[in-house]
Amino acid sequence: MIETEMRRRWLGCGPLVRLIPAERVSVGWVPTEVRPYCAITLERSEVDHQTSSGTEIVDHEVRFNIVSDELATADRIALEIGRCFNRRDFATSDGRCLFARRAHASRRRVEDGCWSAVEAYQVKIQGKVSGG
Repeated sequence: MIETEMRRRWLGCGPLVRLIPAERVSVGWVPTEVRPYCAITLERSEVDHQTSSGTEIVDHEVRFNIVSDELATADRIALEIGRCFNRRDFATSDGRCLFARRAHASRRRVEDGCWSAVEAYQVKIQGKVSGG
């Protein structure tokens, strides 16, 4: 799962871990209400192309869903996400991330007064053909 790979990379980025510790960074669901926290979700995934050598490049959209009491804190977290992921390549358990690129972002105040910030990234992974 690409979301797990992104979480693993997050945990290797010291500035991100200092802003949101490991127990408050989750894949797909949020195990805590202690803020700030981040849920990493996969929004879409599609094969970009396959090669004759048995590899494929898969295009993913991964979202970092940040919840924070303060907008400034959410913005600092977003900045560090960019430093850790934007325009980076890195190894994954199934292959290699060719690049991660910030696709879009949003901020909004939610009903209980905290801030919801979304940082969406396009992530291209090269690896063995699924099922092959």
